Amino acid sequence: MAVKRKDWHKFHKLGMKIKSKRKWRKARGRHNKIRKSKRGHAGKPKIGYKSAWYERPLAIENIAQLHGADKSKTYIIASRTGGKKRAEIISKAKSMGINVMNPRMEKKSEENKK
Repeated sequence: MAVKRKDWHKFHKLGMKIKSKRKWRKARGRHNKIRKSKRGHAGKPKIGYKSAWYERPLAIENIAQLHGADKSKTYIIASRTGGKKRAEIISKAKSMGINVMNPRMEKKSEENKK
C-alpha cells in the first residue's frame, strides 16, 4: 500500500510532478477524512504489514558470507551483485545445500543475443 500525503495530486508543492516530495505526513485537520479513516478515502500507514526481521531472508553479497551460512535459513543474493559473482554464489550454495530464493543465473545481454 503506497500511502501518500493528502491532496498530493492537487498541488505542485506536494509533489504532483516531483515524486520525492510525495511523502506521508500525518493528517491533523479537525474534519479530515483520512485522519478519521473514513471509507472511500486514502488509507493511513499502519503497523503490521512488514514481516518480522527474523523471518526475512538474509542478503548474501559474496562467497565468503556463504561459509558461515546456516542451512535452515533462507537467503537472497543482493541486487548489486554482478552476474559472474552471482553464478559463483549459486553454484556454491547448491553444493552446500543452502536455499537461495532468487537464483537468477542468466545475464540480460545473453538473452538479447538469442
